[in-house]
Amino acid sequence: MLTAIGVVAVAAVGTILLVAAPWSSNDSSGPHHESVALDHGVSVDVEVPADWRIEQGDFDGSKSMMLVPATDDRTIAQVDRDGDAMDDGGTAEPIHALIGIADSCGSSLSDLSAGEWRPDTDQDTDGGVQTYRHSAVTRVDTTYCFQIVGIDFGRSTTMESTASDLTQKLLADDAITAAKAT
Repeated sequence: MLTAIGVVAVAAVGTILLVAAPWSSNDSSGPHHESVALDHGVSVDVEVPADWRIEQGDFDGSKSMMLVPATDDRTIAQVDRDGDAMDDGGTAEPIHALIGIADSCGSSLSDLSAGEWRPDTDQDTDGGVQTYRHSAVTRVDTTYCFQIVGIDFGRSTTMESTASDLTQKLLADDAITAAKAT
């Protein structure tokens, strides 16, 4: 009887450990994989680096994703408001974020193949606001594309290009992909 109780207890603890998986890297302290569903049936898979997290929400009327440092607890809407405040001459916390949306590709991307990334990089200082930006777009199907924009934005003479650099690294490592959800 005790042996049967012991087997049941070991099985129960084993099941709890497997379900809870306290060693799992699916948190912001270690790298982990996440999938995000966006508009138009687009699914994005991301290898989220250690000390970064994914936030989902609305950005300019589109279901969007955002990667931010784990220490940044702002939502997409808050980051958008902070960006607008700095654009208008105000002050706000610096922004280091990767924002992704799915939308119609448009005729300028008619030659872009699915899975191929078309990058664009910019650095600017305007009105005391320093900006580093690296964006890239890929075709998902005949109609829709996914765009990721890594932006570092703030009023600082020592602004770092953290998110812009991370965008380039994720793309180079094939650590971010977009496809039609199945």
